[in-house]
Amino acid sequence: MYLWTVIVLFGLANAIAFMDRGFLSLVVEPIRLSMKLSDLQIGALIGPAFILFYSLVALPIGWLSDRLSRKRIILSGLLVWSICLSLTGGAARYWQLLSARMGLGVGEATLNPAAISIISDLVPRKSVSSAVALFIAVGSVGAGLGAVLGGVLLAWLGRAHALSGLPVFGTLAAWRQAFILLGLPGLVLALLMVLLVREPDRQAQSKGGEAFAWRETGRYLLIHRGATLYVMFGFALISVLPAVAAWTPAFLSRTYGWTPAQIGPLFGLVQLLTNPAGIILGGVFSDRLRQRGMEDGALRVIAICLAAALPFFLLFPLMPSGELSMLVYAPANFFMMVCFGASTPVIPLLIPKGMRAQAIAIMFLMANLVGSFGPLLIPMATQYLFHDPKALRFALLLIPLVICPLSFLVLLSRRRAFLDQLVRLSPKGRSPT
Repeated sequence: MYLWTVIVLFGLANAIAFMDRGFLSLVVEPIRLSMKLSDLQIGALIGPAFILFYSLVALPIGWLSDRLSRKRIILSGLLVWSICLSLTGGAARYWQLLSARMGLGVGEATLNPAAISIISDLVPRKSVSSAVALFIAVGSVGAGLGAVLGGVLLAWLGRAHALSGLPVFGTLAAWRQAFILLGLPGLVLALLMVLLVREPDRQAQSKGGEAFAWRETGRYLLIHRGATLYVMFGFALISVLPAVAAWTPAFLSRTYGWTPAQIGPLFGLVQLLTNPAGIILGGVFSDRLRQRGMEDGALRVIAICLAAALPFFLLFPLMPSGELSMLVYAPANFFMMVCFGASTPVIPLLIPKGMRAQAIAIMFLMANLVGSFGPLLIPMATQYLFHDPKALRFALLLIPLVICPLSFLVLLSRRRAFLDQLVRLSPKGRSPT
């Protein structure tokens, strides 16, 4: 029971983090129009402003998570990003928006290395993928909630002027008021974590659980780079694909004339249904295949889903109506999420204890650095290739057309090294299949 409590609480923290990203994508057009920003400036908000600072902090957080209280690290980050989320609504100038996004990146960088490290210490090796996938799945609900609740909240704030009587706050635009309100749940969750989560006793961990220096972790990853760094890079390429989701609300607005209040419920519902289902099934399928002797189960799941996702990614922007577009987008998003559910839980299995949080931090650093290009490449295509903001639908085709085959080939080329590393660290030392 305690394990599930920890996973749910960490997952809710992850959900709050993703809620911000889902809501930001929903209000791209209101922000762009009210602050007179270009697509490239919006792309910088979605990508580099958040991701680069997230990435810069991830490595030291991973190092600290192998040495200090991971619970306190998570709590500190949760407080920081909740405050910065509310500050986003009060930003009057573009540099203030950028600063708030940078603060969000710093705060959210604390969660994944520390949380996945704790979870991997609490569950048996055979269930690590499922447990970590559940943590990620609960978090992925946040992107859908950000769109669904954000759309409902925007409609209520805009229609009823419910908060117009409040000083200062009541004079703000609806999207600003919504950002301020979305920062409050994190403060409540921080209090629940203080009361319900315990830091695992490191002394009780199995032999080999001592913390390693960055130099030792780096040396280990380099020695086994074929099974670690190259595989991480293959996984990191998949992190470019969510850029399509980030720009989909703007695509629906420009192509079909939908408002954020119209986009939020339908786009959010698609994410609510496909995000957690895909991530959970990715972890479950990987565990099942590995339990049947196929140690490369995660790679098999990812390869199949990358191939399955590509045609849907290429079709949904070309549909004649928004409803049909969302119907075709749903399986593309589902298969993409299965890839995330299968990939992230593999890292603790590839790395000895004492290095896991650092390795997870390096994995997320690679994923975020590579993924940060996606939100910028799409507006660059609309601005410099197509010379028309309404050509966003065609720009959305470019990312999956390149990323799905490239990630597939990188991971396929490292299959043997991946298998050897899993068997090397497996307590049973089974032969690869």
